[in-house]
Amino acid sequence: KGKDGKDGTGADIDIQGNDTGIVVADKKTDTAGKTTYTLGLDKTIKAGTVVIDGTQHKEKASIGDVQINGEKGLGTVTGLSNTTWDEKHVISGRAATEDQLQAVSQKNRQAISELGTRSERGTASAAALAALHPQEFDPYDKWDFAVGYSNYRSANTFAFGGFYRPNERTLVSLGGTFGGENIVNVGLSFKTGKGADCIGMSRLAMAREIQALKEKDAAKDRIMQALLQVQQQKEAEIQALKEKDGQREEQIRHLTAMVMRLQK
Repeated sequence: KGKDGKDGTGADIDIQGNDTGIVVADKKTDTAGKTTYTLGLDKTIKAGTVVIDGTQHKEKASIGDVQINGEKGLGTVTGLSNTTWDEKHVISGRAATEDQLQAVSQKNRQAISELGTRSERGTASAAALAALHPQEFDPYDKWDFAVGYSNYRSANTFAFGGFYRPNERTLVSLGGTFGGENIVNVGLSFKTGKGADCIGMSRLAMAREIQALKEKDAAKDRIMQALLQVQQQKEAEIQALKEKDGQREEQIRHLTAMVMRLQK
């Protein structure tokens, strides 16, 4: 400020800093007596509710409720209001808080746990379905039923299935599980081509045919044994008659000899 309120020199100038952190950093007076003051900022700066502490290695800043601690090795940001997590309302570029990260982490752990549980149950269900097997084709009994059980880690699953063979070349299957992941499957298996028409029967039918032939042979053997016994009995009776005839002839010869001696 100059003399009498005008620009110029000759008046004392007193410049002081205040609690905002503005200070006189330098003062220079030239040969003409002109003094130049250079203003600067102190380590602690205040601008309304904004406070910045620039102490080396202990820098801090306060902006309203938000506290930024820049202390070396202990840097933190506190006072943020976004403490909840809403995946449907994400603001790009906004810093996340530990509360939000914890919520996301907990949700991810829960999702991973649920995924692992479903994976175990799905694996157990697939294994239970794999335990269902049809039996050989039987033209007199075309339905088969099967049950299966599997255990995989903490999952236990049961399976039930039915199989229908309308003929030897076609199979219809239906299966399902319970106790784990609910799985249902339907299948159709069939053979193509001419096939072995000369055979014309399944192994079960062949086994039954062989068993029937064995039973017929056994019946024939029993009949032959009975006939042989009858024949042996007849032969024994004939032999007994022959022995009686021999005894009678011997008696007749003895009586004839006696009569001959009496006549003499």
